[in-house]
Amino acid sequence: DTVMAIASASKWLYAGYVAERRGGTPTADDRSLLNFTSGWTGFDICLPGQTVAQCQSYDGLVFHNGGYDASHVGRFNYSGGHMQKHALLMGLGDHANAALGREIGGVLGIDMSYTQPQLAGGVATSATQYGRYLQRLTAGRLQMAQLLQADAVCTNPATCPGAVYSP
Repeated sequence: DTVMAIASASKWLYAGYVAERRGGTPTADDRSLLNFTSGWTGFDICLPGQTVAQCQSYDGLVFHNGGYDASHVGRFNYSGGHMQKHALLMGLGDHANAALGREIGGVLGIDMSYTQPQLAGGVATSATQYGRYLQRLTAGRLQMAQLLQADAVCTNPATCPGAVYSP
C-alpha cells in the first residue's frame, strides 16, 4: 500500500488512459506518439508547479522541452516528449499534478497522483493500485488489452537500423 514514484512504469497508465478515451480505436497521431516514432523527442524535465503545456514548452537555460526532429519521424526514440505532446492533443494542457491524477486515475479506476506533470514518468501510486490496473488489463477488461502487439516497433538501435535511441 506504500505510494511511491513509478517513473517509466507511468507509460502503461497513460497509454491505457488514451485507449479508454479512444474506445480502443487509436488515431494515427496516437499511434506515432505512443509508440515513440513521432519525432517529438526533445524533452528533459518538468518543473514543480507546471501544467502539462508549460512543461511541454519549457525552454530554460539548461533544460529544453518541446523539441521536434523530423529525421526521427517513423523511427523509435525513447523520449517522454512524445507523450508530453500527445497529452496536449488529448486536452490535458491545463492540467497540473492533482488534476492529472484525478483525470487519468478516474478513467482507469485506480488511485494515483502525479509528482510532476510528465505523462511518461511522473506517476506515484502503490503496488496494489498498479496491480489492479495490470489485472484488469490482462483480463481484457481495458481497451488497451486488444491493442497489445498492435503497431509493434523495433526499439533496439543495435539490432534495428531504424531505431534512434533506447536505454
